[in-house]
Amino acid sequence: MFKFLKLTIILFPIFLAVRAGAVTVDLYQNCESGVPGVVLTTAAAQASGYPSKTWIMAGTHTFVSSSKEQHLPGTVNVGTMTFTDTGTCTWAQTDKYESYYVRVNLSGTFQKMTIACYLTVGTTVPVWNNFDTILYSNGKYSVLQTRKDSSTPPILRCHSCTNLSATTVSVASVTVVSGKTYWVNLHIDGTNSTSSVAIFDPDNNYAQVGITATCVSFTSSGFSNGYVAFGRTDGHQNNPNCGTQTIFDDIMIDYTNGVFPLLPDIAGADTTPPSAPAYVRDGSGASDWSFTYSTSGLSAGWGVSTDTETGVSKYYVAAGTAPGLTSTSSGWRDVGLSTYTTLNNLTLNTGTTYYISVRSMNGINLLSNITTSDGQYIAPDPTPPSDITAVRDGAVDGADIGFTYSTTSLSGNWDSSADAESGISKYWYSIGTSPGARDISGWLNVWSSTRATRTALELVFDTTYYFTVYAENSIGLVSSTTISNGQYVARDYTAPSAPSAVRDGTGINNWSFTFSSTSLSANWSSAVDAETGIGRYWYAISSSPAMTNNIAGWTNIGISTYVTRQGLQLSHGSTYYFSVKAENPFGLQSAVTNSDGQYIAVDTSPPTNITAIRDGAIAGADISMTFSTTSLSANWERSYDLESGIGKYWYAIGTTAGATDAVAWTNLWIATCVTRGSLALAVGTTYYFTVKSENGVNMYSAAANSNGQYVAQDGSEPSAPSAVRDGTGAFDWTFTYSSVTLNANWDSSADAESGIVKYWYAIGTSQGGSEVAAWTDNGTSTSVNHAGLVLSIGTTYYFSVKSQNGVGLQSAITNSNGQYVVENWSTPPFPVISAITVTGITKTSAVVSWVTDRFATSQVEYGKTQSYGMVTIEDSALVAQHTVTISGLLPGTLYHYRIITREGSGFETTSADAVFTTVSDEQQVILPEGVHAYPNPCRISAATPAKFQLEGMARGEVAIYSVSGRLIKTLPGTGAEITWDGKNADGEKVGRGIYIYKITGASGESVTGKLALK
Repeated sequence: MFKFLKLTIILFPIFLAVRAGAVTVDLYQNCESGVPGVVLTTAAAQASGYPSKTWIMAGTHTFVSSSKEQHLPGTVNVGTMTFTDTGTCTWAQTDKYESYYVRVNLSGTFQKMTIACYLTVGTTVPVWNNFDTILYSNGKYSVLQTRKDSSTPPILRCHSCTNLSATTVSVASVTVVSGKTYWVNLHIDGTNSTSSVAIFDPDNNYAQVGITATCVSFTSSGFSNGYVAFGRTDGHQNNPNCGTQTIFDDIMIDYTNGVFPLLPDIAGADTTPPSAPAYVRDGSGASDWSFTYSTSGLSAGWGVSTDTETGVSKYYVAAGTAPGLTSTSSGWRDVGLSTYTTLNNLTLNTGTTYYISVRSMNGINLLSNITTSDGQYIAPDPTPPSDITAVRDGAVDGADIGFTYSTTSLSGNWDSSADAESGISKYWYSIGTSPGARDISGWLNVWSSTRATRTALELVFDTTYYFTVYAENSIGLVSSTTISNGQYVARDYTAPSAPSAVRDGTGINNWSFTFSSTSLSANWSSAVDAETGIGRYWYAISSSPAMTNNIAGWTNIGISTYVTRQGLQLSHGSTYYFSVKAENPFGLQSAVTNSDGQYIAVDTSPPTNITAIRDGAIAGADISMTFSTTSLSANWERSYDLESGIGKYWYAIGTTAGATDAVAWTNLWIATCVTRGSLALAVGTTYYFTVKSENGVNMYSAAANSNGQYVAQDGSEPSAPSAVRDGTGAFDWTFTYSSVTLNANWDSSADAESGIVKYWYAIGTSQGGSEVAAWTDNGTSTSVNHAGLVLSIGTTYYFSVKSQNGVGLQSAITNSNGQYVVENWSTPPFPVISAITVTGITKTSAVVSWVTDRFATSQVEYGKTQSYGMVTIEDSALVAQHTVTISGLLPGTLYHYRIITREGSGFETTSADAVFTTVSDEQQVILPEGVHAYPNPCRISAATPAKFQLEGMARGEVAIYSVSGRLIKTLPGTGAEITWDGKNADGEKVGRGIYIYKITGASGESVTGKLALK
């Protein structure tokens, strides 16, 4: 008789999508002699002839009734399955399958697989309890059993058998403690045709407790056409009193080449979840809110979680109408590492209390327990915000201007509104040419700011413009509008003031002379224009104050108040003058201000000689030899010239002092050190640097030489990196979720002679391979992030690294131990749909386009109502850019549609309902020859947009411009007709007036015209 038997299985589908072949989960049940079990669905279990049995299906597990098996991964999350059996069975000696069990069927070839589970040993089992965990392949079994009789402690036994017969071969056993939970790791390795089992004690830091043995040697490579069974499956002991024996929990199947990320510390991984947040406070501050007036957002803060192994990687937050529920926020939301969030875009009901739940995730995706707030009540806010007392024109808070000179921007500021209940959520403003009008700018939201500046406008002189502002509270109630008294766009009729002084030279002191014959400098005081400000400065250079002999004509220098003009041809003994004038944005210029001139003096002395030239790159240090055969370095003392200064240094390299046979004279400007690369140096040869300086009038110092550096032989390779780690830190990653990026880092190499000049890395699907990324120069960096890859889920990728020294010798290669690409199922990979558009609408067809964040199929469901009733044939090609043409439509009819798209594993997303209307017979306009835009003039509305056509155009674009040539918006299209809703690229309504359009077809043909908006 079964007294009570509980089996809890949690399958993590993150590991089930990484090998070819099918994976199924079947529920088997049997009390019949010698029969290997019957697959049961929930309905079949209730009607199977065993009325005393009660089957409980917990979580979200569902059996597929048509095939009576649950495929993983798929569209159904297995979750947790709990089976409770209170019935009675009597078994014969020959029974092989004597109860029910959950079996994981595997087809295809799986080279390596790990089963990890927690096993709690029973306390009342008189004989071998036959509660087995079995790995099966090719007719052979690896079985783990527990035993306890009345006088002995329980024993865990691993044995081998064939076809589950009564004849078994005990491989290993160990005495364990009754009621204690152990970690069991069963592993099949198809590469050496073995199966093994190991037992660990989690209370003793996962120390091994005795069994680490090979149970079965398979006859063929690979785990093919096998299964894993959990339950009573070996009934040769004929014991009718089974008792409560074993509970299996957290059973995880892993096909990651034997690397199981959730193994305990003995595998160097993290097995414990992070701590739960100690508290969750409702609201946005340090105090815990008990209510809020907002009907669209909830705020909360929480205590920090900890995880001593892999750290906390993120927090998940959800909201619901009871502790732990998530429906209000539509599930858990990833908020990163922040310990505060506001959940926006919610639909909250007044009179209801909402609870914020928070949980943390560690570095290997283990989740903490959930901590929930004590709730915040949505109180009703019956009153709108207070009216704004004053709206002022101008950008300065509290100041009201009467006019502006700008024709491109307007500013306004206003007093704050107040709302004692739900607070002010945002302010809205508009701009018009009369009080309350919105012909210049429609309503725009500036959130909580009490000022606004609108740019890129086209304002008209002698016109007054008005700001209109209202406030909105947190539940959407609004105040009355308040209007400014207007600001007049005036013309600026006065020129700016001239600069008060123009100084020769580069500083505040006025130079009277210079030695340079090729450049002149000047700076000046700022000009002033009280109305529109300074738009630019102009300067010129002449050999007379009267500007009668210009050597540099008037030049726009922008708003800079200093200039150095190079490339001049100046005469020694002559004086040169700068002339400067200012210009305002209206083009009005000031009077000219002149400098008092700078004399071009004659520098008759060369610069001082360089006192020391040292070989080597370190300033002040002189080396005698180098191992590099490609580069040489030198450093030297400065030269001086009190008249015209040092303009540049020149260096050369030769095989004797003063020679230039290795490198000819080269200009280095004013640097006092150099490293010359790309050389071909001869080992056993001494090379000398020769350096000289040049002053501002092109006179040179004497050349000085270094004492030479000998190129010695470096015959030893650099050391190889001692370790290459997959991932970004000291912890060596065993897997990654990314399918486009791989990371690695490594220990530094060493070379005592010529040093390490670079590292090379490659990426392959085997150690030493380079088929994924060929050998790549990584410079001296010891880490790499290689993006833009196309990685396959279920494949292990390896980094190979080698170093190179200064003479080009390379070290041996060091390989990483690989990182396995797994599908990230912590967030199921449902495609995310965006950028939905309907184009090319005619009387009988339309084109629906959208984008998904991953490759997926394409299908559109459509009809005259939200019941749809029609669907396009699914395009099974997996793409990210989707286009579906719907045909056979009726003219002038409104159609509802929604998008259906599935990624390769079957995860499906359906978009929200949307509508479009086909062109009616009256709307289908055939334009006369030469007419490309209609109606024209056009008063644009939602029902009557502006339309553009180009004969024979299947796809193309329309560009809309203002009459001044400024681009308003570009309209792409995929049909013969393109429409415009009268809005610019920012989504704002444009004003009345004349606009220029340019229609361009796919083959480059174009036509330009004018469109009048009423």
